[in-house]
Amino acid sequence: MTQNRNRRQEITGLAWYKPNQWARLLQVCEDVDDLPRTYLEWLESANKRLREMGRSGANVRKIYVDVDELADWCARHDLPVDRHARRRYVAERAKDEW
Repeated sequence: MTQNRNRRQEITGLAWYKPNQWARLLQVCEDVDDLPRTYLEWLESANKRLREMGRSGANVRKIYVDVDELADWCARHDLPVDRHARRRYVAERAKDEW
């Protein structure tokens, strides 16, 4: 039983963007002022967060986000495209992969 529990450890999703998606993210997000201005700035911060989460023992998975799919998902759920919606979207995607 313990082995099954360990195998099914909860996955923590971390939003991951491809370079060609970054400009689009900045266009659609309502909290754009809270985001790094460049993809490279974001990537450095995201890699640091990924390492920190991994060191803490979290089962972290990169969840690649297509910004247009995110925007459509937010529209279907009547949510603004902001940090809270991005977290919820990634959490749902991570759960689907679990």
